[in-house]
Amino acid sequence: MLTDRDLTKALAAAFHERADPVTRTTVSPAGIFARGASARRRRTAVRAAPVGAVAALVATVLAVNLTAGPGHVVAERPPGLLLAAAVISPPPASTAIAGMPRYYVTVDHFRPVAEVRAAATGKVLSTVPLPRRIDPKLSQIAAAGDGRGFALALFSFPRTRFYWLRVSADGRSARLTALAAAALPPGEYADGIAVSPGGSRLAVAIQRSGVAEHGAVEVVSLATGTARTWTTGRPGYPAGVSWADSQRLGFFWSGTGAAPQRDSGLWELDTAAPGHALMLPAIPLCEAMTQPSQARSLSTLPVAEASKSQMPRVQQVASRPFAS
Repeated sequence: MLTDRDLTKALAAAFHERADPVTRTTVSPAGIFARGASARRRRTAVRAAPVGAVAALVATVLAVNLTAGPGHVVAERPPGLLLAAAVISPPPASTAIAGMPRYYVTVDHFRPVAEVRAAATGKVLSTVPLPRRIDPKLSQIAAAGDGRGFALALFSFPRTRFYWLRVSADGRSARLTALAAAALPPGEYADGIAVSPGGSRLAVAIQRSGVAEHGAVEVVSLATGTARTWTTGRPGYPAGVSWADSQRLGFFWSGTGAAPQRDSGLWELDTAAPGHALMLPAIPLCEAMTQPSQARSLSTLPVAEASKSQMPRVQQVASRPFAS
């Protein structure tokens, strides 16, 4: 019985001969015509040889497979969700524009101004002067639900301060005012902000620099400046904060410890729950997405299991991973 190595060597030799069928010969004027006829006969024979060799190999493989009996049958798997999704045509431009807010705001990277732009065209409608020496790379903007109010977190070394930008109905003018929220202390940076659906609170994802990077999430009342902060002992920082409703908000946690993949993931924070702990025992993002049964609140865990998580000692945790 031919082995896999024998089959590989035979096929390689056959293809090599097919690619270079005529060996080098010394041409003699006396026998050039006779040798030409002989070379043509050899080429014909060589062309036929690989075909016969391949046919013989195929027959051998078929015989081996038939005598070996049926092998392991791999069950057909159902298509993934993306492959099974229905394919639709894109909506008309007018329909797409109808679902967008009328304006959006950007911070200029070359001068301290905020630009109010039309969402449909991107055209600059008005500009608003900002405090000098701000760093646009460390500044954040979030829109309110009415489409005309915008919260700004502007970094000017060494602190981040918060402002409110109100755009006129036609977008041709806007007014910038300082919010009652306290500025972040030196060494803390806003890595994401989000205005609550009712426009009354501002969520801030905070990065803290230093030897131990322990980020936090802060929710500030826009009317009074009263703030509530959730923290964790896990090394890392939150980002991409977004409100799900008037009470719950989501954020993405990037772990920076010894096992960053274990600590990273999407999380949901219940701002109405008691306590100030930000996270429960981490579940990797892929598991949180594929195993919703593991997305549990720490308040449902036994005391012994909760103590193994090495979390700060708290009465109740107000956040849990997203289960989608």
